[in-house]
Amino acid sequence: MHAAKLYAEAERFLEAAKMASEANAEKAMIGYLQKVPMDHPDYREAVVVLARALIRRGWSALAIDAIETALGEEDGRIVEHNLELRYALARAHEGQGELTVASDILKQIMSCRFDYREADSWQRRLIAQIEEQAEPDASFEGERYVLGEIVGQGGMGTVYRAKDCLLERDVAYKVLPKEMAHDPAALEQLLSEARAAARLNHPNIVTVHDIGLTDGCAYISMELVDGESYAHILKRELRLDVPDVLHFLVSVCQDSITRTAAASSIAISNLRIFF
Repeated sequence: MHAAKLYAEAERFLEAAKMASEANAEKAMIGYLQKVPMDHPDYREAVVVLARALIRRGWSALAIDAIETALGEEDGRIVEHNLELRYALARAHEGQGELTVASDILKQIMSCRFDYREADSWQRRLIAQIEEQAEPDASFEGERYVLGEIVGQGGMGTVYRAKDCLLERDVAYKVLPKEMAHDPAALEQLLSEARAAARLNHPNIVTVHDIGLTDGCAYISMELVDGESYAHILKRELRLDVPDVLHFLVSVCQDSITRTAAASSIAISNLRIFF
C-alpha cells in the first residue's frame, strides 16, 4: 500500500488504484478511482474499473450512476470509444436484475461492433433467462415446495430452506405459525410485508417470488441468500469499523431513499450481507 499512497500523493490515482488492487485493498482502490478527475485521460478507464468493483460489492446502482455520469451527454449513442463503458453498464443492470435493459444495451453494442467481447453469447444467455422467467413449466404437477431445515424464526413466523420444484431453485419459505394462521390481523401483517417487499427492486433486498395459502396456512416464497445476519456479525465482532458500517448503510439507503417509510423498513429488515 505504500506505493499506492505515493501514487496518490502525486495525483496519479489510477496507478494508485492498481497498486491497492494488487494489495487486495478494494475499498482503498474504490476511493482512489473516485478521485480521478473527469477531464483526465484516464477517467473512462477508471470508471470501468470502478464499476466492476462496485458490482462485485453488490453496489450495481452506484455503478450505473458512475457510468451514466461518464457517458454524459451522449444520449445513448453507441460509438467505438464508449463500448467498454456500455459493456460495464450492461453488467451493472444485470446485477440489478434488469435483464431486459442489459440485453438491450448488448444489442446496441453489437449494432456497432457485433464481435465485441462475448456480447453475442451473453445476450443470448440473457434472452434465455428472460424467456425462462416469463414461461414457467405449465405441465408441473404435485407438491410445489419441499421444506428443509429451519433457517430463522420470529414472532411472525418460521423461515425454512425449501426447494421450489416448479422452478427448480432453492428458496426461503416463510410461513405463519399454525396458531396464528386464522388470525386475520396476523395474516394481514404477513400480506402487507409481502406486498411491500414485492414493490422493491434492488440487489440488496431479497426478492419475493410467490405468496399464497396451503393447508390453511399463509406463506411467502422469497429469494434465499446464504450468509450471516448483521446481528450475528455484531455478536462475533462486537464493534465494526466505520468503513464496514458505511458499507451496510449505503446498501440500505441506495434504494430506500426514494421509497416510503414502510418500504424502507422492509429494505432494512431484508438487508443482504455481502463478503
